[in-house]
Amino acid sequence: MILIQLYKVVDYIKGKYIVNLYKNIYDINPTPIKVSKYKFKNWRLDKLDKSELEGKKVQLHKLRNNRADTIKNTPSIINLSDEENNIMCIVYRQLQGNNYIIEKDVEIKSYSKVLIQRTVRNEDILDMYKLKRIRANKRIKEKYNLDTKGYPFLIVQNEAYNRSNRK
Repeated sequence: MILIQLYKVVDYIKGKYIVNLYKNIYDINPTPIKVSKYKFKNWRLDKLDKSELEGKKVQLHKLRNNRADTIKNTPSIINLSDEENNIMCIVYRQLQGNNYIIEKDVEIKSYSKVLIQRTVRNEDILDMYKLKRIRANKRIKEKYNLDTKGYPFLIVQNEAYNRSNRK
């Protein structure tokens, strides 16, 4: 008989997750433990998240489920602020003229650089707009006729990138 352990994140304090660990599905007295944020990703791999089973929405910016057995096609549950939504609308409009945008070149006067970077680098937000953040390599630089030093990050449309990558 295989016992399935469950966990539920209760709090996050000073780089540690406060977690209630349930020894099995029927356990009603969980064991509270502290797990370092660096060890948490690997620690939870063989356990189930009890908050998902209870039907509560998990905040993706706090707990991102990266397990290989999750379904990748399901849309993520994420709430965008007005600022993030405006930034992504501007980025998306800039992409309509080109096939790509260099991440460093995204500058919007009314928003701080940090907010723009955080928004543009968030994979969940990019997935909502069907965009992808990729690192330029020699082949990609030739494809997009990039004449830049180094290998910058690019924001590209997901479908266009997938189509050209198959060839």
